[in-house]
Amino acid sequence: EVVRRRYKRLLEEGGDLPQVILLDGGKGQLNSAYRVIEELGLVGKVELISIAKRYEDIYKYGEREPLYINKKSETLRLLKYIRDEAHRFAISHHRKRRIRETIKSSLTDIKGIGAKTSEKLLGYFGSIDNLRMASEEDIIKLVGKSKAKKLKEILK
Repeated sequence: EVVRRRYKRLLEEGGDLPQVILLDGGKGQLNSAYRVIEELGLVGKVELISIAKRYEDIYKYGEREPLYINKKSETLRLLKYIRDEAHRFAISHHRKRRIRETIKSSLTDIKGIGAKTSEKLLGYFGSIDNLRMASEEDIIKLVGKSKAKKLKEILK
């Protein structure tokens, strides 16, 4: 799904295609991505390779056996680094989203505070702690006097 969305949008916007797409996973992920690349008409325009976690095997679409890359080589180290960075980015992104949704829902549980107001507050203050420490005057500027008083009372 990610490969489809990414490269479909890239084609629609007329962006430059990469020479190689590196996937995290083994042959299964490689085959799934190939079907999408085929669907988008990109076969022969980009190479697909994948890195399987367990043995750090590198697979190229169309090859039965993994590519031989010395386990101590800089090439393998770079590919592993790229994969690990993608993991780190995805995990931190999802963690931030979960936290933000939790905070947003705790604010929207307050009578009179809806999704737009909670987004405005979090966008400005960044966190519940910062909102809690903010002066009532700062909150009034964003949401008005009655909501600001209610928030200050509840967040004490």
